[in-house]
Amino acid sequence: MTSRPRGVSDVPEVLVVGGGPAGSTLATVLARLGRSVLIIERSAYETSRPSEHVPPSAHPLLRQLGNSDRLTAPHASSPGITLSWGDSAIQHRDYLFDPYGSGLLLDRREFDRNLAEIAKESGVRVFAYNRLALLEPKPDGSWLVQTKDRTARSFTFRGGFLVDATGRLSIVGRRLAANRRRFDRLVGIMAQVAVRPTQTGCGNRLVVESTETGWWYMAAVPSERAVAVFMTDSDQIRTQRTDITDVWRHELMRTNVVRASFTGAAAADSLVRMLIRSADTSILEPMHGRSWLAVGEAAVAYDPLSARGVVRAMQSGMEAATAIDSFLAGDRTALAVFAREQKDHFRRYLVERRQTYREEQRWPASPFWSRRHSVLSSTASGAAGRKSS
Repeated sequence: MTSRPRGVSDVPEVLVVGGGPAGSTLATVLARLGRSVLIIERSAYETSRPSEHVPPSAHPLLRQLGNSDRLTAPHASSPGITLSWGDSAIQHRDYLFDPYGSGLLLDRREFDRNLAEIAKESGVRVFAYNRLALLEPKPDGSWLVQTKDRTARSFTFRGGFLVDATGRLSIVGRRLAANRRRFDRLVGIMAQVAVRPTQTGCGNRLVVESTETGWWYMAAVPSERAVAVFMTDSDQIRTQRTDITDVWRHELMRTNVVRASFTGAAAADSLVRMLIRSADTSILEPMHGRSWLAVGEAAVAYDPLSARGVVRAMQSGMEAATAIDSFLAGDRTALAVFAREQKDHFRRYLVERRQTYREEQRWPASPFWSRRHSVLSSTASGAAGRKSS
């Protein structure tokens, strides 16, 4: 039995599935353009999310939402990056002279929650603790969407336009027969470590270090802990061990800068939480249809090394909001133009990605590095995407 969600008495013009940075930003902009928007979010922003470093260039983007202080205050300021890449020398890249100031070390749970609150204050309705159960296109181009909450209760929504903001899962797009084309198998094994930020040798800097089997990033987070993430290919984990904690501990011993950054406690003995997340470079094909559009990582996902994650997701949300508003106003080319711009940006990123990885030449026999030094085959990468979808 289905029922209308509480507090929703009319049919929204836009249904957004996923309330992360891309979905919330898009919804906020659309609401401020006068559109009625409803977000369907599977959580209530109560669960831990991977922490993230964002560069100073994020500040103008946050100001566009009109609540930059609210979005930045809960998070730690970061003066720059400590890098060990290409050789054993340690480099410090400072933000001292950046016109936008310092970077940020985000507590993603708090950041995503605040973005959703800003959306609600802009007139967006957020329906939390619900996951997509049924998706049905109607002849007139509208959508019937059914969700289920944590107690298996069903709710039915009707919307004129549908947005996939579900991240790399691309839940909506894949149900509509779109294909996730993957260019690598990158995953991150993330550990929260019970070390206060003042105990880490690099303070609030982001630490990036390459090793023979992948690369690491480490940063202090506002919750008086640090996060240390080992990035490698999923098949490389399977050839080592099945326990990701063992993999993380073993690979930590290969590092120099990351391991030395913990001065107050031994990182390997101070684990609080461990999880593994996909971090592949991938694109959804196609990323739009008659009356639906994918945004953020649901459309295009970038390697964390690019530092494009949250910033690019929010930019994509803003750009998509403008495209959807134009589409609803009668411009039938708006979605295709948005998709073409996303693909152009992605192609430029692929060139930058290869150049960055080719700066590290110390381990030519390593499967991880040799894959990134070679020219990717479009056919092979497309097949990989279909196989893993």
